[in-house]
Amino acid sequence: MVTLHRIALECELIYGRLDSRPGTPFGNFRRAATKRLKANMKRAAPLIIAITALLDTLVAVTATPCTVTSPACGRTVFIPPTDFVINLSDPVDPSSVQPSDLTVNGTPADGVIVANNNTTIDFHFSTSPVVQGFNTMRIPAGAFNCGPPVDFTCTFRFNTPRATPTPRPRPTPGLGPRKDLSRLRSNFRCTAV
Repeated sequence: MVTLHRIALECELIYGRLDSRPGTPFGNFRRAATKRLKANMKRAAPLIIAITALLDTLVAVTATPCTVTSPACGRTVFIPPTDFVINLSDPVDPSSVQPSDLTVNGTPADGVIVANNNTTIDFHFSTSPVVQGFNTMRIPAGAFNCGPPVDFTCTFRFNTPRATPTPRPRPTPGLGPRKDLSRLRSNFRCTAV
């Protein structure tokens, strides 16, 4: 069996730190060690290739992060929402999703429902955490199992709708309040033709 001490000694011999010329005590050892190292490499090469291929495959499978989006991102809302929908590009493990995975302005959600073949998450708040102006939704990296952990942050705006006055009907000309015509004077002049 090859030990770390023997490998270190072999490295010293190969790089010339010890006198390995033929006829010296280490010269014969160097030839034997080099021969043994080459034999071990021939047996280890298929294993190294297989492990490298496996690692490359695992990286390719897990390297694509799960894309997280929300219809609320970048929008302006006029009613403070209590439900926030999160769409995922890949299915999520429902047992890994917790209500506290989503925060709005630092407030965690109170409930969660996973739907649509585990690609949609609906986070519910008992009372809306939304404030006037810009609001921030956040899911920390690794919050649930959906590909490699990625941090999700987006903003949306809440505006209170302006009160619009109730329009009053305009009076129709001629149908307004009646005037007292008894005091109206008219002067008619007739001319003879």
